[in-house]
Amino acid sequence: MNKYDTFESERLLYKGISEQDTDFLVRWRSNPDFYQYFRSSTPITKENHLEWYKKTYLNDFSRFDFILIDKQSENKIGYVGVSKVNDEDNSFEISYLIGEIEFQRRGLACESIIKMIDIMLKEGYSTIYAEIHKENIASIKTIQKMGFKIFSNQDDFIKYVIKIDRVSYCKR
Repeated sequence: MNKYDTFESERLLYKGISEQDTDFLVRWRSNPDFYQYFRSSTPITKENHLEWYKKTYLNDFSRFDFILIDKQSENKIGYVGVSKVNDEDNSFEISYLIGEIEFQRRGLACESIIKMIDIMLKEGYSTIYAEIHKENIASIKTIQKMGFKIFSNQDDFIKYVIKIDRVSYCKR
């Protein structure tokens, strides 16, 4: 996988994030309904994001983020990514956000997670972590539907894990 890959699932198109996605990412990451659940629970600015993108993201070869585009409407609706990719124990962490409210509760987060896991499985990774704020009930329900189990509790965050050899479905 590389940062500029493009691929698709049933309802979504995935494109590696670029500077052109800044306004969407900043808007989603600055929405208090969302950032209250992030490790850094403050809004970000366009300048913050671009500095992170250029100085950190492009040089981090253990992280890959993708904008999610609804195929039917062609709207950018969120993002999904993998980080902390570890070749030694074949693990990675998954993150996701459906930033456009009208696209939430349609199973799109689940679809994007399945696609990313499927890609990573093909590359030999089999242990997946997800770190979720303990009050982010919707995200907890999503990850639990997929079979993730609690690995540890850290401050306000619960770390989930699943070890799999294939992706088959997401119970709705």
